[in-house]
Amino acid sequence: MEWNKTIHEWVLTIEEANDIGNVSSVFGNEDNAERELKSIARTIYNYIHSYGSVGNRVYVDWHIYTDASLKDVIYRASMAQLEAHLESGLNDLKKQVGVNIETGQVIDKKDLKDHSLCVEAEDILVNGDGSFNICYAGYYFNTMKYSDYEELGF
Repeated sequence: MEWNKTIHEWVLTIEEANDIGNVSSVFGNEDNAERELKSIARTIYNYIHSYGSVGNRVYVDWHIYTDASLKDVIYRASMAQLEAHLESGLNDLKKQVGVNIETGQVIDKKDLKDHSLCVEAEDILVNGDGSFNICYAGYYFNTMKYSDYEELGF
């Protein structure tokens, strides 16, 4: 996995994603494949951050960045999400626009969040690695300022 320092997220590499299937050919080319892998990372991190307070986002990201076992949790969730995406088109149009195309009804935001991840990826994130629950860590207040994290190389 590669750390994207701009957005503070671990993103699957094409080589890792190719363990499931040739993602460059599935998505048309390498640029499209990288865009899809970034989208999967964004979906996973948005799911994690939806559980906690906005002020703790950097705290949670810092833990994910510095703890190898949490990086593994993100890796496993990303691979599960990619596999679901490839097998069933999980990230379909109605989830992107927020409207059920068949009925014309607006989809509730909570329902969109609850169905943004496949069940396996959600289970991996919620269960964590046993020592630090990624999703629920955002509930706890942390007093470190963003500049403190920058001094740590984050």
